[in-house]
This record gives sequence, C-alpha cells and structure tokens, in this order.
Amino acid sequence: MTNPAHALKLGVGYLPGDRQKHAAFPNLSVAENLDVLVAAEVARWGFICLRRQAALVVGYYTQFKIKAHGIDAPIRTLSGGNQQKVILARTLAANPNIFVFHDSTQRVDIVTKKEVYTVIDALARRGRAILVVSSDLEEILVTCDRIVALHAGPVALNCSRAGASQETILAAATSSPTT
Repeated sequence: MTNPAHALKLGVGYLPGDRQKHAAFPNLSVAENLDVLVAAEVARWGFICLRRQAALVVGYYTQFKIKAHGIDAPIRTLSGGNQQKVILARTLAANPNIFVFHDSTQRVDIVTKKEVYTVIDALARRGRAILVVSSDLEEILVTCDRIVALHAGPVALNCSRAGASQETILAAATSSPTT
C-alpha cells in the first residue's frame, strides 16, 4: 500500500489512536469528518447532498450516541471519546473488509472503549478481518482471538487467547525469542 487512498481501494480501514494527528480534521464539522471517505456516496452531480449526508451521519450519530452540539459542530469541540466515535463511524461508513485498530482506545473514556470493543466483536462475527495493534495488554486479551507479539522484529509469541496472559505477552515482547 502506497498511501491511505490506496489502502482504502484495497478494502483496508484504519482507526488510529492519535486522532488529532492522523484522523480528525479539527476545523471541519462532525458531518464533514464522518463522510469524508464516502463523499461520493452522499454527493449528487459533484456536490454534497445535505439530505443524503444527514441520513448517513445521523444514523451513526445515533448509533454511537455521539455527544455534540449537532452534526454541524466542529469536531474539535467534542471530547476525545466522541471524536474517536466519529472517526470509527467514518471507518465503518467506508465498509472495508479489513480493519486495523491501532491503539484506538488510547485516551478515551471507559464507555467509548467498550463501544469500540463491541464494534470489533460485531465486525469479527460478520467475517471481517481485524488487526488490533495495541500497547494495552488487557485490550489485546479482550479483543483478540490470536495474539502475536514481536521483539526487535521477529515473532516472539504466536498463540490463541486461551494460551496467553498479560505476563506471557509482556515476557515475549521484552525478551529475546527462544531458539
């Protein structure tokens, strides 16, 4: 993959942890941030159709219980958890087959964290491929069926959730692989 647009064409969706740096457009509204990946679907003759945009955005706004002063509020005015919900909704709206969640619950409240976990579970049940990259070992154990830990490049651990604990993952990731 050469860039985000190429990844999207290949059916890969990405939800970063650092939404400020890698995902949010702070001066755009909730609606504009949410529909940026599917603008063609809410457009008509090259212009955003506000009715189509509102239908898409309000659906996700309601589903994720996003707290904002409306869909026209700048995303920068939302809490971190609500910003992340908008970015998650944006990723879902693009309907990729492969999802990459990269530290996507960092700096969010516990309710948002649980909502992200619920989405991951629902996507997995629908047969979507999901890669969770996280420094939160508890998150790994909650969301992943298969766990791979790397140490200085090579795979140091590859096991099922049942065969892993925070201790085994940490030990594998911080010590030299056994040969």
